[in-house]
Amino acid sequence: MNLAKIFEKKERCKRSIISRWAQRQAEVKVTRSVAARDKLAEQFRNLYLAAADRIVTKDAKALQRAVEKAWGQRIDPRQAFDLWLDSFYLSMGKHARDILLPVSVAYAEGVFAEVSSEIGLDMAFGDAIMAHLDAYLETFAARYVSSSRGQIITLLKDIPPEDIAQALTDRANGWLDTRATKIADDEVIRLGNAVALETYVQGGVRRKRWKTQPGACPFCRAIEKRPPIAIRDTFAGKGDEIEGQDKGAAVFMGVTGPKLHPPLHRGCKCSVVAVIGA
Repeated sequence: MNLAKIFEKKERCKRSIISRWAQRQAEVKVTRSVAARDKLAEQFRNLYLAAADRIVTKDAKALQRAVEKAWGQRIDPRQAFDLWLDSFYLSMGKHARDILLPVSVAYAEGVFAEVSSEIGLDMAFGDAIMAHLDAYLETFAARYVSSSRGQIITLLKDIPPEDIAQALTDRANGWLDTRATKIADDEVIRLGNAVALETYVQGGVRRKRWKTQPGACPFCRAIEKRPPIAIRDTFAGKGDEIEGQDKGAAVFMGVTGPKLHPPLHRGCKCSVVAVIGA
C-alpha cells in the first residue's frame, strides 16, 4: 500500500472518529435539554393548573347558574337555556385565552431559552415565537369552547327532558372535579413541545425525532423507533393507525389529528427533539 492510500485511510478513520464524537456530543446536549425542559414543565404545571382552574370554574359556575335560572322558571326552560348557551360561549374563548396568556408567555420564554442553548441559536425571543404562541392560544380557546358546548349539546340531545337539569348540573360538578387537572397535564406538554419545535425551525434544524419517557405507551415507543423525519412533517396524520407492541401482542391506535409533536394522547409526556447536523 502506497503512502497516499495510507494517508487517505487515516483521514477517513479520523473523520469517522470526529463524526462519532460529534454525534455523541449532540446526544448529550439533547438529553440535557430534554431533562431541563421536563423540569420546566414540572415547575410550570402548577401555574397552568391555577390558570386552568380559573377557566373551568367560570365555565362550570356559569352553567350551574344557567340551569338554576332556566329550570327555576318552570316555563319553557329549554328556550331560556338555549339562549344562554348561544351567548355565553361567544366570549368564553377570549376569557380562556386571556387567562392562559401570562403563564404561557413565561413558559414559552423558558423553553425557548433552553432549546436555543441546545442548538446554539443566538436570537432573542421575538415575533416569530410570539406569533406561534398566539396561534396556540387561539387553538386552545377554540378547542376548549368546542368541548364545553359539545358536551352540553350532547346531553341536551341524549337525556330525557325531565333529567336534563340534573345531568347538566352533574356535568358542571364533574368539570370542577377533574377538568383543570387534565388541561394542565396536556397543555404544559403541548405548548412546551410546540415552542421547542418552532425554535428548532428558527434555528435551521432540518430533522426531528420523537423521544419517549420511561414507561411510555406502546404507540409512542413505536413512533420513537421510526427514522427521523423532516422538521415540518407530521409524525402521524389524521386517520392514521399506529401499531405498537404490548407484551408481545400487536395493539393499534387511531389518530384523530396531525401530530407535529407530542402529546400523542392524554397523559403523554414525550418530547420532540432535534437531529443535529442533519
